[in-house]
Amino acid sequence: MTQVVLAGLSMIRYQLGRQICGDLNAASQREWLVTDGVGGYAMGTVAGLRTRRYHGLLIVAGDPLGRRHLGLAALDARVVIGDRRVSLATHEWSGGVIDPTGPSLLLATGGEVDLAGPNSELTLNGGDAAFVAPDEGPIKVSGPGRLWWATTGDALPA
Repeated sequence: MTQVVLAGLSMIRYQLGRQICGDLNAASQREWLVTDGVGGYAMGTVAGLRTRRYHGLLIVAGDPLGRRHLGLAALDARVVIGDRRVSLATHEWSGGVIDPTGPSLLLATGGEVDLAGPNSELTLNGGDAAFVAPDEGPIKVSGPGRLWWATTGDALPA
């Protein structure tokens, strides 16, 4: 952590490495908050998942001050390289479905993890791995185990 002064404002710069940002579970448990000084704020998780109902990029103060309104929930940015589209956004839908996903490599690093897609189900135990093709759709993850998930996130429709 370092203190940075930008345009006369004092800010704390906090950096997280791959051990946090590369682990969806760890990154979704770490939150950030930026306030505007008049009752509004932006708040979310390092992973970009909105895990609480009051997460959003623009929460505006209302009248009375304790009443707030969601002005902007998220921005789903994509990088386009030739014919490829790579999503920079991640969403967790009800039931634990993570989307968008691209081709993924899943590795159970401990315990037992259950995977369920639209067409198949699979249980991974510590040390087991699986490949998920982009056309296999969203994958629901459950179980007490730990999972390492690597994906390109490029399975968005054109």
